[in-house]
Amino acid sequence: MRTAFGVVLIGSFLLALPGAEAGPPTAEQRERLAEATKLKSRLSVQLQRRRYDEARTLLGQLAETIDTLKADGVSEKEPQLMQLQRFLDSQKKLLEKNEPKQSGPKEKPGGPPPASGTESAASGGVSFVKDVAPIFARNCMGCHGANNPRSKFNLSMFKTLMQGGQRGDDIVAGKPDESLLVLMLQGKEEPRMPRNGRKLRNELIEKVELWVKEGAKFDGAPQFTPETPLAQIVPSAEQLLRAKVAAMSESELVDLHKSLAREQWGTANASRTPASAETEHFLLYGTVDPPALEQAGQWAESTLKDLNRIFARSPHDSAWRGKLTVHVFADRHQYSEHAMMIENRELPEEVNGHHFQMIETEYVALYAPRGESGKSLRALVVEQVAGAYAAALGDTPRWFNVGLGHYLAARTDPKSDAYRDERQDVREALVGGGDPLAGVADGQGSANADVLGFGLVEFLMSQRQGEKGLAALATPMRQKTPADKAIQAVYGLDRKALLAAWATYATKRYPVAKRH
Repeated sequence: MRTAFGVVLIGSFLLALPGAEAGPPTAEQRERLAEATKLKSRLSVQLQRRRYDEARTLLGQLAETIDTLKADGVSEKEPQLMQLQRFLDSQKKLLEKNEPKQSGPKEKPGGPPPASGTESAASGGVSFVKDVAPIFARNCMGCHGANNPRSKFNLSMFKTLMQGGQRGDDIVAGKPDESLLVLMLQGKEEPRMPRNGRKLRNELIEKVELWVKEGAKFDGAPQFTPETPLAQIVPSAEQLLRAKVAAMSESELVDLHKSLAREQWGTANASRTPASAETEHFLLYGTVDPPALEQAGQWAESTLKDLNRIFARSPHDSAWRGKLTVHVFADRHQYSEHAMMIENRELPEEVNGHHFQMIETEYVALYAPRGESGKSLRALVVEQVAGAYAAALGDTPRWFNVGLGHYLAARTDPKSDAYRDERQDVREALVGGGDPLAGVADGQGSANADVLGFGLVEFLMSQRQGEKGLAALATPMRQKTPADKAIQAVYGLDRKALLAAWATYATKRYPVAKRH
């Protein structure tokens, strides 16, 4: 069976043969597992950046590595291999969903064959920029890019493409039957290209063949030159997706968000069918009781009204197009699986909520502990909806977004032990003689950066400027003005005065209390 990613199945066949139970991985096998894990990490980065072409190349390499490990005798029950296999399977589905759609007719069972390249020429011939460059950019750059191209055949720009590789006859203008590139795409020369990948559709191969037959001409002037990288000529999968989403109506986006939410549950928690609820601005899915899910929707709407008031927006506005999705998990494992399978990352054990942005959708994910100490479901909803709102309005720093969410959540749950403990952390940081701004606002890193952000926002909200001051502060922050300079412009406090006033506030507002 040929898959979309050219996965070799011999490893699975070998494992099916009778034999002794596989033992622990050998030192060499552990080294290969470590290499596969590195591939997984590189693939995750490319997927998060929506660089699907590079991700496809890495996925093929990961599939080959996994099959080699299986063929070499590593047990399919080996935990590290099982995790890699699950990751591989889930990402295949993701990449297949984002497979670029090439224009052109498709074959239909029992119907006429697709239009040939000759018929395409009747409408003006084949264009390098519109027809051929996208084929090379989306199928060949993993091996024949500018960085150490295989066989020294560099397809990263028209100029190097026409220079050919080691043999120098990859493209012979006007003579496709003598052009090695065409012959390898057709399978008439070995190895067939793309290597270790899916065979190109016939109509795509015919386009390349006809373009060569017509003289292999460059038609990108005056916008492009032969030295322009194909990556600049051909819209990336990310650019195409952004354009597609931007053209959608609000109702189309809501339908897309619903579809993606169901798909995410099917990928990460296929054995659980979530309950669902919908409000004016939110889509909610979860394994908590339906009444709790509906209540979460009401809390989210109330939080949105508070945020619109703070930022002087219409009560019916939202910061995102379509509707924000809220996933509520009653089980920690479900929450962790969602992050692993959809976001390709592991969450720290202490994290119970986060928001995540994608091109097509944006969502909030929450784990709602039952009967455990910590933050209530309401507080988690408020925290994450507020953080998602602030992030969607503009590029404000994390301390601002998280601090705003914690501030609003603490107001809804004033007796919460969790926020009382966070305030104690802020107090200790301020009276300890250090400079908390170095860890939170200056971006130098701090284990308590989110907590200090909460303390700073709460202090700023206590000033006479109130909510208007915080809204005014967001503008220079989006323009990358340093936090202390932005605060001085809005509140009239230089760095020294800010730290002194903040410490005085914390000492009075946060009396020493027993920790929980």
